[in-house]
Parts: sequence; structure tokens; C-alpha cells
Amino acid sequence: MSVTTYGAFRTRGRLGPVARGLLLALALGAAGCDSAEERLAKHYARGVELLEAEQFEKAALEFRNALKLDENHAPARLEIAKLYERDREFSAAVGNYRLVAELDPANLESRLKLGQILLLGGALDEAATYAGQAVALAPEDPDALVLRASVSYRLENRDSALADARKALELRPDHVGGNVLLVTGMVDAGDTTAALARLDALLADNPAERTFNLIKLRLLSQRDDAAATEAHLRRLTTIYPGEVAFHRAIAQMRLAAGDIDGAEAELRSVAAADPDNAEAALDVVRLIGRARGGDAARAELEALVAAAGADTARAAPFEMALVEIDYRDGARDAARARLERLIAADDGAAARLQLARIEIAEKNPDAARALVEAVLAADADNVAALNLRAGLLIDAEDPEAAIRDVRRALDLDPQNVQLMLTAARAYERAGSPDLQGERLSAATRASNYAPEIAASYATFLRGRDQAKAAETVLAESARLNPGNRALLGALAELRLQLKDWVGADEVAARLRALDGGAAAADQVAAASLGAQGRFGESIDVLQKLAEDPQNNQVALAGLVAAYVRSGEIDRAETFIDGVLADNPANLRALLLRAELHLLRGQTAEAAARLRAVIAAAPNNPVGYVTLARFETRQGQPEAAEKTVRAGLAAVADNPVLRLMLAERLEQRRAYDEAIDVYRGLYESNPDSAVFANNFASLLAEHKADDPESLAFAARVAQRLRASEVPQFQDTYGWTLFLNGDAAGALRSLIPAAEKLPTNPLVRYHLGRAHAALGRTEDARAEFNAALTVDPGFPKADEARAALSALPPAPAVAQ
Repeated sequence: MSVTTYGAFRTRGRLGPVARGLLLALALGAAGCDSAEERLAKHYARGVELLEAEQFEKAALEFRNALKLDENHAPARLEIAKLYERDREFSAAVGNYRLVAELDPANLESRLKLGQILLLGGALDEAATYAGQAVALAPEDPDALVLRASVSYRLENRDSALADARKALELRPDHVGGNVLLVTGMVDAGDTTAALARLDALLADNPAERTFNLIKLRLLSQRDDAAATEAHLRRLTTIYPGEVAFHRAIAQMRLAAGDIDGAEAELRSVAAADPDNAEAALDVVRLIGRARGGDAARAELEALVAAAGADTARAAPFEMALVEIDYRDGARDAARARLERLIAADDGAAARLQLARIEIAEKNPDAARALVEAVLAADADNVAALNLRAGLLIDAEDPEAAIRDVRRALDLDPQNVQLMLTAARAYERAGSPDLQGERLSAATRASNYAPEIAASYATFLRGRDQAKAAETVLAESARLNPGNRALLGALAELRLQLKDWVGADEVAARLRALDGGAAAADQVAAASLGAQGRFGESIDVLQKLAEDPQNNQVALAGLVAAYVRSGEIDRAETFIDGVLADNPANLRALLLRAELHLLRGQTAEAAARLRAVIAAAPNNPVGYVTLARFETRQGQPEAAEKTVRAGLAAVADNPVLRLMLAERLEQRRAYDEAIDVYRGLYESNPDSAVFANNFASLLAEHKADDPESLAFAARVAQRLRASEVPQFQDTYGWTLFLNGDAAGALRSLIPAAEKLPTNPLVRYHLGRAHAALGRTEDARAEFNAALTVDPGFPKADEARAALSALPPAPAVAQ
């Protein structure tokens, strides 16, 4: 268990009344100030007053006015940084804290803040630098020592980390972060008993300290001590009486123990204690649905609606839940009818928005937009409506308008995770990956590292070659969600990619401790051994896994790969042939046998195996995809297209097969048909950068004479503007050029051509941009290069015409 000290540092910088008075006196009474200095002092002092009054936007305005007069005014810069941090604008906060640290070498607070934020973001080396500076400035400051300890612990320097933590606790025994680190050290050393004893001692002095209580809860849960866990949960319900989550956890434990009545009674007690809390009543409904079935849940909801009587506002949440059940069960007309009745009964905002969500799900964006606009006409600050409209604007390729909506909504509800995720989507579509990452980071932290959100952020980081930062995010999420097997699997995969064998083995151990996690643990262990070249040991693990009837399918690919890597193709063939003898229709085995045939150069046998995959599972796309790829590699494009079309006849909506068809259509220059296929792919998968790029590229290349198509291509390509992928750079640059921005186009087309020097279309695009800017010789070089690479490429005639239209080359002096 790797615990960090998020939120455990003492808050600094809040000024008391005496300090405020001194600041005001110093600011306003200094002798010899000129008028600019006086104005600066007044703005700063007024900003401090507004901060104390919690008028944050007005305070920010005063501090910005001060910085307009002196951009190097460190105190105003520090307060601006804190306000950015408060609003979770961490990139801006870090930038301002860095300026403060540069302007004021003795400023401790800026270094503490920088270290904490960078630690949270996984920038451990930079965090270590600022932590070291903080300790150098204040060697006896507990916050500085705990910051350095936290960074050191994450960098695996555990002895020095624990030494710093102990020193901090000598200075301040109740320091939460220091105590958390010591407890973490005990747990990681395998002494959970000592860790729990220390937590009990700490809680005896401070029974309401949330951090210690939650760590104790986690440790008890990991020990599978159900009685102690439930006892602690019940204690937490008395310490934090308004926190329903602890009652839910108790109910979940009762349910897991088969005590449905006890689980229901626990949640009913919460609902009875707060009869106006609809969510508490819905918790009871959800539990009944899981434990007693959908009909029982519906009956409970109908009883709640009946109990509400004529109070439509009270009944509305339960009516909405009935709508969800109707829609889920396929009674869509009934769901719509109930919503229409709710809309007519009162202001209907929630019902309108739920109906809008149904329209979105059923691909009716115009109807959804009308419903959302009706809600916003009555209440311009309806956060849910702003979020829905932002999503519709994103889908309509208008990310800038979406960003305006989501910023407004975040001003109203700054901790709303769904808004942060919508903002991330909008920034991605606007081609602003830095801001996209900032919003994903904020959503990850605000959700307390919820698995799906953390995984999404980690995927983003990996896409930007920040694998170590992604590992930090997944590790923290796995720490907070120790039973999530999918999360642990993703963490193991990443650690294997980073060649962190010790870390991968640690994840394997955690998987093995979970019910049903042994097979996944063996897979991780085998992959780690194989990657280290320990093929014999890897094969031993996989062979044992393959002998288990429940897990042999999982082991097939790994074991065959291990045999091949160790040069034992004969053993791989014998193994797979044995599997097929037992089950001739085993798809995975048939695919692996085809690959082994290819390794032997047995192409006819490989093709036969792949056709057997299709025969065994005609509605599974994997056979068609694999056979078509094989036929393409064999130089049989017509056969590959026939296979793809056969696959689409069986599995019409498969995106891989549709993409393969679109690519084949491009190759044979059936551009209109290819555009239609890409349009469908883009509309079905609007967040796919590949589909967006290919669709925009074909529109720009072959529909440039249609203003509407060209404008739409430019909007779709906007998301590609910051990409380092050369094909994306080419598409974005070409759309800029076609819309009259040749200079802007060069910034994308030049790097695209540098990375794809043998792509004639990219060279042609760059030549056109050079020519438009009067860079004749550069244009001539690009057109000649394009025609040299492929004299018959699709735009070869246009390239020759453009080359002929260039002024003649200057005569060479004799």
C-alpha cells in the first residue's frame, strides 16, 4: 500500500487581523511612495480584504490590477496562484507559484505548494527539487519535512522518507501527513498489526480525524476481518452522522453475507431518519432491485410515488427512476409518456433533461437541443442543462461554444466531476491537449481516483509518452480501490511496459490475494518472467495455468508466445494441436495455429485455418478481420475486400471491418463511397481521432469545391492542431491551406513532410503552401519530390500543373 499525504499539509498564507492591519499600514503608509506604488498597495490590500470576506472573484480582480502595475509583485502573484489552485486550475497555479519562487528565493510557501501539486501530478523529480528547497529554507518545518518524505517515499527512497517523517513528528506529533507515512511504512513492511495499533492510538487522541479513520477502514477490509470492519463502519456512522456512504457500506457487507433483510433495514433506517432525502429512499430501491429483482424495485418506487400524493416535486425523483426502469426494459413509449406527464405537471426541468438524454441516445440531437434550450430559457444557470448542451455542441464540432458553457457551469459547481470530463472532451476537440490533460487530472482528483476516470487519464498520459506519470495515477487509484481487478491489470501491464519487474510482481501478489484473481496473477508473473528472458520459468507458470480447465483459454496465447520466444515452435504446435483435438472449433487455438503456420511459411494452411475460424463463428468479426489482413499481406486486395464485405454482411456495425473497407475503397480511388463509410464511422465514433482524421482528410481532398464540406472538414480537423502524428498534421495543415491560411498551414505541413518524406500527397500539400506564399524554389522541390516518389499518385496531374505554373527557376551564373 503506497499512501501519499494529499491534503495533509497545514494551510499557509491565510492572514489574521493583525497581519492584515500591518500589511495595510505598510502598503498605504510607506514614505516616498509614488502614485503607481500607492495604487498597487491599495489593490493588494483590497484583495486581501476580499479574500477574508470570501469574495474570491473580486479578490482575483484586485490582485490582477496590482500585477498590471508590477508583474513582479510577489505577494499578489502568490495570492493569484492560490486562487488558481482553489479553482483547480493547476497548470496556471504552478506557473504562478514558480514565478513567486523565482522572485522571492526565501519564499517557503510557494515551494511547498509547488512540491504538493507536482507530487499529486506525478512529476516526482521536479517535486523533489522544490521539496529540497523547502527543507533548505526551513529545516525544522514539519510541512517541508513531510513533503520531502512523501516525494522520497514515492521515489522508493523509503529509509530517508521515514527518517524525515519521524523528525517532523518530533516537531509536531499530530502532523497527519507524517503519521500517514509511518503507517504506510508499517503496512509496506508487512506489519499491518503495528499499523492498526498506531492508528488506534492516534484516533484515541483525535477520534474524528478522517484520514486515520479511512486508512483503518481500508486495512481492516484488506484483512477480511468482517466483524471488525462492520464495527468500525458503525462507529464512523456516529462520528460522521450525515455521511450515508458508511451506511451503504454496512448494507453492502450485510448483502455479501446473505443478510438481505439486514441490508435493507440499514438503508431504510437512513431513509426514515431523513424523509425528505430522495436519494436515501432510492438507495433502498437500488438494493431491492439487486437483491429481490426488478419487479420488487418497481413496486417500491410506485409505493413512494403514491406516498407523495399530490406533491409532484416529492414524487418526481421516483417517477424519474421509473422512467429509467421502463426505458431499460424496452418500454420506451411508457418512459416517454411518463416524462411528458412530468413536464406538464410542473416546470419539468429534470424531466425535460431526461427526455433530452433519451433523444441523444436515439440519435435525435435537434430534439435534444430544443429540450435543453427550453430548460436554459427558464434557468440560465441550470448546471445539468449547460453540461448537456456542451456535449451536444461537442458532437456538432463546436468545441469553443461548448467550452464557454462548461466554464460557466464549473463556475457554478466547481467540484462537478462530470463537468470536468465534458471540459476535457471539449478541449480535446478544440486541439488543446494541455488543457484536456488539466481537466482530466482535476476530474481524477475530484473523483478520488475513481477507477474509470483514473484509467482514462492514464490513457491520455500514455498517449503523450508520459508512461511514468500514468503509472503514478493508476497506482494511486489501485491503492484507493484495492479490489478492482481491471485496474490492477492495467497497472501491471504498464509496469511491464516500464520494465518495472518488481512493481509488476507486487501487482501480481495483490491480484492473487483477491477472490478469483489467481489466473490474472499468473498471467502477470509469466509475462514478467518472459520479458526478462526467463522463458523456462514463464512456460512453467503458463503450463500450470493451461492445465486448469477454467483458465486454459487465458493461457493459450501466452504459452504459445513463450514457446516461440524460446525457439520451441515444435512444442507450440504440439500444444495447440492438442487443444484443437479436444475442441476443433476453439477460435483462439485456430488463430494461434494459423500464426504458427505463417511462421513456417505455410500460407495455404494458414488461410485454411482462418477460414475455419469464420466457419466456426460466422457472426464473430475476428475471423473476417484476420483473414482479410492476411490476404492483404499476401498481395490479394480484391480477395481481402470480398472477405471484409462478407464480414459486414454478418456483422454490419463492426468498426474494424468498416475501417478496412474504407481504406480499401481509398486505395482503389472510390472516394465517394469511402467518404460515405468514413462518415458513418465518424458519426458512430465521434471521439475517435483516427476516424475524424480520415473523414476530414477525404472531405478536404475530394470535396474542397463544396464550401459546406470544406467548412465541416476544418471543424473536424480542429482537434488535430496540436498532434505530433504526421498524418494528423498533414490533414490539419491542408484544411488550413484550403481555408486561406497558407502561413499557418506550413507550421503543420513542414513537420508532417519531414516525418513522411516518401508520402507524395504530403509533399504535394507542402508544395502548394510554399507556392501560395511565393516560396517558389521550396515549392518546386516539393512538387518534384512528390512526382519522383510516385508519378501516378492521386494528385499527380495537379502537382504537374502546379509545377508548370511556377515561375522559371533563376538562371545559374556561369
